[in-house]
Amino acid sequence: MMDLREWNPKPMTRVATFHSGRDGPDSTLELRVRALLMTGVAFVFGAIHGIAWSFDFPTTAERTVWGISSIITMCAPVLIASWYANHWLGRRISSAWRWLTQKTGLALPIAMCLLYLFSRLALLVEAFTTLRSLPNGAYQTVIWTTFIPHL
Repeated sequence: MMDLREWNPKPMTRVATFHSGRDGPDSTLELRVRALLMTGVAFVFGAIHGIAWSFDFPTTAERTVWGISSIITMCAPVLIASWYANHWLGRRISSAWRWLTQKTGLALPIAMCLLYLFSRLALLVEAFTTLRSLPNGAYQTVIWTTFIPHL
């Protein structure tokens, strides 16, 4: 607990433009939990897009691009998180992984981040380009009264 009897606040004349009140997480544990949660969400995002691999695509090349992009979207966050876990765990990891991170420096996580961004962009572009060739069922009128209960 802080003793407030000796505290003499200075009057604030201005606040920084981008002041948010906190500099970051209170502990490294909170930071690690957030990073693990974000990695899990990114993995699930890629897995959901991987489900669509078996859907109808206009060409096999577009299906292949979709599949590769969804795999990269699943794997890249896990690889980036494992690279950072190397620094969190210190000496408790294998020497081969330590050697890899020493040789690549920041090149490996930066390359994985760029690959992740490009795969997300490819998924976005692919989602809109496949709208040019929809299956015939997409053009049928839905009679909503058969699906929605009414009186």
